[in-house]
Amino acid sequence: MINSNDLYEFIMKEHKNNNQISLNFNRSVSYRMLENEVERCCLKLSNEGIKEGSRVALRVVHSYSLIYLILALWKNNNQVMLLDPRLKENEVNELIHIAKPNFYIESIQQHSLLAKFKEEVEIKLVKHYDDSHSDHVSLILSSSGSTGIPKIIGRTPESIIEEIKNTAKQEGSIRKDDTVLILSSLHHSYGLITALLHSLYSGATVTFSQSNQKNEIINTLINKKVSALFAVPAHYELLTNSFEQAAYPRLRIALSAGDILKEETFDRFHDQFGIPIGLNYGMTEVGMISIDFLGRFPQTCGPNLLWIQLQSIERSTIFMSSA
Repeated sequence: MINSNDLYEFIMKEHKNNNQISLNFNRSVSYRMLENEVERCCLKLSNEGIKEGSRVALRVVHSYSLIYLILALWKNNNQVMLLDPRLKENEVNELIHIAKPNFYIESIQQHSLLAKFKEEVEIKLVKHYDDSHSDHVSLILSSSGSTGIPKIIGRTPESIIEEIKNTAKQEGSIRKDDTVLILSSLHHSYGLITALLHSLYSGATVTFSQSNQKNEIINTLINKKVSALFAVPAHYELLTNSFEQAAYPRLRIALSAGDILKEETFDRFHDQFGIPIGLNYGMTEVGMISIDFLGRFPQTCGPNLLWIQLQSIERSTIFMSSA
């Protein structure tokens, strides 16, 4: 049976010993260096008493530290539960009560909408429940609550691997020579799996903006020579709220998810940046359902992934099943 360590090896095995840049913020981290950082993090976690098979909740702000922790926990064959730092304390407590993680790790600094990306952050670890977890999951997420009360959702390593494989097969997907700017949250499926894990699996370089302010995003697009952008409609509205002519010669992908993209935002972005916005549709419960990397199907979600069968029953109803 495939486990979390197998998921880690699937993502990293092709690139972990080369000098291609994996993460590029103020400090560049090659894939070889990333593997070394993950190994160091593995040792620290083991020394803290986190044993194989433990369930570990992470409430850590966007940072290299968050990425190292996720990968190290999987390498040590643990379950990762991601908690958005923007959640209120009562919401965090409720989710922890439901999922009963063995350990809880949080960053000392918590998140605000204008918080700057960090490379290293100070964290604290608290031991929680002693419950053993026999369920076969690698990743535990909480739903956004947009379709009802927020709930806990587990993803198996097989389902994550299958999603990444099928994402990588789509026309225009991330390549090894891409520089990928991720503005979307790494605490949710779109930012974590579709953007980060897919990019690392492909051997691309991942970068982040200093903050979610417009001028910082524009500077990152230009200075980092970004070729692929993963964002949500609010980011695209921010980027197009005033016309600023600039050249983005490498930008070939602009992907949006998480909410409805206004037609005027789509048109303004196309005029200003020279490429259409592609749409992605997914659910926390099943991952990505359809994706259009190159924006070839405006105002639609594009073709569905090969691993999911869709059947439209009524205008407001879609049935899904594994292909």
